Amino acid sequence: MEVEDFDATMRGVEGFGSTDI
Repeated sequence: MEVEDFDATMRGVEGFGSTDI
């Protein structure tokens, strides 16, 4: 639930689920 996780989720929604940590 950190900024990194949030960013990864946002990118996943955008279509950049490449960094799904």
